[in-house]
Amino acid sequence: MRRNHLLKIIAVVLLGAALLIAVVFLRGKKKKAPPTLEDIGKADATIKDMELKESYMGDLQWNLRAKEANLFEKEGIAYLKKVTLIYSLGDEGKLIVTSNRGKIQFSQKNVFLEGNIVASSNALSFKAKDLAWFQEKRLLSSEGPIFIRRQNIETTGKKMVADIISGKIILQQDVQTIIYD
Repeated sequence: MRRNHLLKIIAVVLLGAALLIAVVFLRGKKKKAPPTLEDIGKADATIKDMELKESYMGDLQWNLRAKEANLFEKEGIAYLKKVTLIYSLGDEGKLIVTSNRGKIQFSQKNVFLEGNIVASSNALSFKAKDLAWFQEKRLLSSEGPIFIRRQNIETTGKKMVADIISGKIILQQDVQTIIYD
């Protein structure tokens, strides 16, 4: 009986040691969190008056300009200040978006803007606090409040999804529309 008790104690100690080794090993394998705005001073490079152009099927799709870009090469992102995004609408002209700051993911070419966003084209204008461009889906979206003016119609709401190509805009929450004569 004493021997069984001794074997149980040894088994518990070995199990505890194995768990401790596993925890230490897994902690060492943790992925590093992507940089945040607080990490700007640790950027790999800072570029003044940055300009980035993206083409799609041979045509200029968008042109992104920033007064300053802080590049994190390993993470594949850049934080932007004083952003202007000019999106080509083909025969319909262009959509010009300005923002206080933003971020771009280079691998997916997704652009995230925030702070005093104003956008305008021949057909509409809008204001928002946040705006995201998803390259693969070719969609604009906003989680926060948004104001849209199109000719004599003003619409406010939250959670916008917009297909720039088709011109379809969907507001999913707190939608109000005013039509002027």
